[in-house]
Amino acid sequence: MKPFAVVICTAAVGALMLLVMKAGEIAPLTSLPPSLATALRIDDSVSSVNQWLRKHWSDEGLEPAEMADDLTVYRRLSLALHGTIPSLEEVTVFKADTSTDRVERWLLRMLDDPRFSAYFADRIERVLTGVDEGQFVIFRRDRLRD
Repeated sequence: MKPFAVVICTAAVGALMLLVMKAGEIAPLTSLPPSLATALRIDDSVSSVNQWLRKHWSDEGLEPAEMADDLTVYRRLSLALHGTIPSLEEVTVFKADTSTDRVERWLLRMLDDPRFSAYFADRIERVLTGVDEGQFVIFRRDRLRD
């Protein structure tokens, strides 16, 4: 490696170390600035999206589907977040929960479940490495051949 490249690399590593050391000294953000808090109001965003959808549906002559029951929402969330339907035990426990916010609480529970991270890690891996040409190891081996 050329001496100039060594100096540049050393300076870059030193700057990164300094940034990491200084990062702990910055006071954490305890509240949002008023301008950002206003920009992040989700109710306005949801309202505008709903208004746009209603207009689009009426223009196309479509009617929205009826609201799904909580068990259907729970099953769809499980398929989307875990890649599988909930077990009989999970369904039984969900049905026994009669609180009004059970879907929100169960959603948080699903996001905390190790199956969520494993499923999404697999999905991201497939997107980044590609599986169109076969298994990952074979796919990579074949790509590196001349």
